[in-house]
Amino acid sequence: MSRPPHAFVRAILVALLVGGFAAFAATVFARSQEGPSLLFDAGIYNVPFAAAALLGIVATGWRRAAWRTLGVGLGLFAVANAYSTIAFAGDADPPYPSLADAGWLAFYPIAYVSLLRLGGGAGGRAGRGAQLDGLIAALGTGALVGALALGPIMDATAGSFAAVATNLAYPAGDLLLLMLVVGMVATGRLLMDRSSVLLVAGFVAFAVTDAVFLFQGASGTYVEGGPLDLGWSFAAVLLGLAGASRGRAARVDAQRPASRRVAAMIWLPAIAALTSIGVLASQAVTDVPLAALAAAIVCLVLGVVRIVVTFHDLRDLAEARLEARTDELTGLANRRAAYEQITRHVSRGANASPFGVVIVDLDGFKDVNDDLGHSAGDALLAAVGARLRASASHAVTPCRLGGDEFAIVIDGDRDALRRAVSTLRECLAEPVAIDGSYVRVGASIGTARFPDDGATVDELLRAADQAMYRDKRSRQRGLPGGASRAAGR
Repeated sequence: MSRPPHAFVRAILVALLVGGFAAFAATVFARSQEGPSLLFDAGIYNVPFAAAALLGIVATGWRRAAWRTLGVGLGLFAVANAYSTIAFAGDADPPYPSLADAGWLAFYPIAYVSLLRLGGGAGGRAGRGAQLDGLIAALGTGALVGALALGPIMDATAGSFAAVATNLAYPAGDLLLLMLVVGMVATGRLLMDRSSVLLVAGFVAFAVTDAVFLFQGASGTYVEGGPLDLGWSFAAVLLGLAGASRGRAARVDAQRPASRRVAAMIWLPAIAALTSIGVLASQAVTDVPLAALAAAIVCLVLGVVRIVVTFHDLRDLAEARLEARTDELTGLANRRAAYEQITRHVSRGANASPFGVVIVDLDGFKDVNDDLGHSAGDALLAAVGARLRASASHAVTPCRLGGDEFAIVIDGDRDALRRAVSTLRECLAEPVAIDGSYVRVGASIGTARFPDDGATVDELLRAADQAMYRDKRSRQRGLPGGASRAAGR
């Protein structure tokens, strides 16, 4: 089977990407002349950048707009590289800043846009907790990098206003890029698949190389075509491979919870908070840039806010879980909770303690609804629920299955089951006050024991239900059915 044209083109570009980097690396350590070379530094050096740019520009499928945006940024970076080498070849004192700096600096906002587009639909909209995690991780990263790099770079920066502004624009751009990457990873907006790992590594390589370049440029030790240039070239390789490795699988991963990013979402904010504490503590022994101190302080304040948000989220989660297993009208456990309770008992198998299930069905409940209205029927159910809850011991779990049917899970042997049934009949025999009237309803009760009457949840409920209907038929033959109402008093 022949490969599709776009796959063939991508394979050629990947070969140029890796081959161009290898060729330039060989020239760095094997070139015979000192200083820049048009062939090596304007030609071979830019092959990985051009290949990486084209890999993004020819991208197809999911998130292709983001990769094409990144490709344009890499293309501008390659043009700036070539312009700098060709325009200032042999110039002992090239102008600074120049048009090349405009191209290099333009890469940063383009990279921000591509990152935001790549994370625009991953995992849905981030909640307030995830957003705080992202801010904490980003600020912690900013505090650390700022403390380590901003001070020395600012101290070494001198010259005209344009030169100083340009020198500061590079670390600021790198710092924001790192903060954005870390923040998106912490919020889960950037899926940590192979493509994203390569993307993050490429941006980190760019930032580190830029920082070293600024130090070397300030001290006059930077040499064009030297080993440091391998850092930018390697970053281009990583970004190009990231674009080449993205595919349909990334879209599938984005539409379901990604367990691989859970560790990053938990640990990155925690590490950022600890880092901020270290940055603030280091102020006692060395001068820390004000920006780094501010980032550390805001990071810790947001950490406190995150704790409060987490507390409220846990409380809301507990309330939601309770509501999901509680009958709104009676306050008893609902059908789901009844099934879960019986399932826990049954799952113990032979090791299970004796227990039984009791089904209670109110006799004459329909007459109450018809005669007094549905509000009276609801009041009756609420009163029955209150009585069941009040009469329940620690070994009894009353539940409302629905309508006028209740289930009671009772721990104990056959005698305990009989005593529970007797108690139920007594507590339900008393009339219920509704709207100034007293309503008396009967109750049909059926029981089933585990494992004699059933070994599964469904078998036990079915056996108890059948026993309840036998009780109802016997009561209808021997007793007058329906509900009775006494005069109000």
